[in-house]
Amino acid sequence: MVIYKLPPREVWDKYSNPYRFNMIKNYHIKLAKMSDWRVRVFDNDKGYSDTYYLKGELDDIIEPVVEVTDCNWTSDDWNIKPLKMYISRLPSTTIISEEYYHERTTPITEHGYNGEMIGVKVNGYWKYKHFSINSNYVTCNFENDSWSITKKGVGNFGYNSSGYFETIGGLDTARTEYIKKLKNEQFEAIQWIIDKMKSDKYKGFYDDIIEHLKNNT
Repeated sequence: MVIYKLPPREVWDKYSNPYRFNMIKNYHIKLAKMSDWRVRVFDNDKGYSDTYYLKGELDDIIEPVVEVTDCNWTSDDWNIKPLKMYISRLPSTTIISEEYYHERTTPITEHGYNGEMIGVKVNGYWKYKHFSINSNYVTCNFENDSWSITKKGVGNFGYNSSGYFETIGGLDTARTEYIKKLKNEQFEAIQWIIDKMKSDKYKGFYDDIIEHLKNNT
């Protein structure tokens, strides 16, 4: 196990921006390439209190509450491997929350990672998934069996514990209204986005969203 850290702040203070910003960014990338994990330690009083890079195993991380980024993650892994994890070791249990990112995300070893989070798994079970294409969106919360869709030309609508709903009005006047059943154009929007998620390039990642929509419409 080897731990790497950035030099202390006073080393960077003698440089002006944007030169200092770029130096720090490049140093982060350099350490990521040498490591397996980037670890941010969380303190209840201070927030994130420390950051270090670890060449070693996940079990080598001993702090009770941490955010961990996988330095070996690549876009080839997007559907099977989380990029980030949050680990909380409580007195009675351990909670591990894994974040999955879409296939266009850049790894931490290139630009410090840049991409959209598309799924959250907690202790091995999917909690949330999100799909977007050309400014059309679907989000599913598997914990409470809810979903919502935003489709160009149709608007925002969905389902939760109170029933089907749709968003009425513009940005400044938007409000949620519950409806007895979905409209034809909403059914068409659901089928349209299901067909997009079925594409082979998504490797079946969104199959549970498809099943979720079918079971709740």
